[in-house]
Amino acid sequence: MKKDSGFVLLPGGGMSAWVWSRLVPLLNRDVLTPEWRLEANTLANRTGASLNDLIDYHAGLIEKTRWKRVVLVGHSGAGALAAALAKWLPDKTEHVFYLAGNIPPHGKSALDALPFFLRQMNRKAILNQI
Repeated sequence: MKKDSGFVLLPGGGMSAWVWSRLVPLLNRDVLTPEWRLEANTLANRTGASLNDLIDYHAGLIEKTRWKRVVLVGHSGAGALAAALAKWLPDKTEHVFYLAGNIPPHGKSALDALPFFLRQMNRKAILNQI
């Protein structure tokens, strides 16, 4: 990977850039680890932000890097975001990796793709997080 490219590490639901802290030094490349959940950690964003809101936010961050190519890595619920970003930025996307990626069927949410018990636990965590 050249200097004009980098990794975009997208954390799963309820997580933030800290999940990548042990991986980043091993990559030996430029890395973007967005902090969406910390920068906009409000109940309205956790329950009302659409996939398009997330795409716009992350695509803007990627554009600011001025990288010509990116490798997107989506963890868990960010699998859907990684797939959507790859479609949004096809000329920039070199590869997409999914780590336990959750890619729901069209018209469904990442939570909808989980088994009932996990879906209920995640909904409760999202609503109780401040």
